[in-house]
Amino acid sequence: FIGSKKSYRVNEGVSRLQENARYAFDRFAQDLSASGYMGCNDSRGVDANGDLLLTNALSDTNTTAYDFASALDGTDGTGPNGSDTINLRRAVTSSAVPLAAPMDSTTSTILLDDTHPNYQGLQQWQLMAVSDCNSTSIFMITNDPTTSAGVIEHQPGVVSPAGQPNEGQSNATTTIAGVDYNDLKARYGAMTASAATSFRVATNSYSIQPSDSGTGFSLALNGAELVEGVQDMQVLY
Repeated sequence: FIGSKKSYRVNEGVSRLQENARYAFDRFAQDLSASGYMGCNDSRGVDANGDLLLTNALSDTNTTAYDFASALDGTDGTGPNGSDTINLRRAVTSSAVPLAAPMDSTTSTILLDDTHPNYQGLQQWQLMAVSDCNSTSIFMITNDPTTSAGVIEHQPGVVSPAGQPNEGQSNATTTIAGVDYNDLKARYGAMTASAATSFRVATNSYSIQPSDSGTGFSLALNGAELVEGVQDMQVLY
């Protein structure tokens, strides 16, 4: 009986280890393969003059969470056991919401289709990108989308308060420069849909941290335990 129970526990432990490894690699691979994604544009796209096609309208663009001009970066050996970290930035594919009207770059609002299912996931203080195939602008939502009938404001100087998402962040400018609601229509003639689309954007940071159980270490995503029992992570570029 003791021998059978020991064998069962060993097999159970191996199965759990394999399951955790599969989940960790699948989740990491999904974020890695989509890093830099900004709709039909990408975060490192440049125009004929070599200028970046992404405009980051946030006031804080240098810290890890908000440097969306960089698809990914990381640190070498700064974590427990000499582990690495990696930060992956992208638009969230499942959050796309089409625009409902042409945009005016001189105002601080855009109009989205509030009947679209993905619109229900929008919240005040979230970060958003509006993008076509030629340009992308990133900003923070400064009004409450749930009561605005599709109007999304990105007023400059309005700071996310303590305890809210992106605390302390604000918009430095109202710019949505270069994004054209009629982009594909102008190039290909009459079409029923615009190429310009909005997305939520996010930075996903993977690191090794002490386990929530108090024993050993775990793979963490944005500071939250993702997979327990991971002692080290090394990233080669």
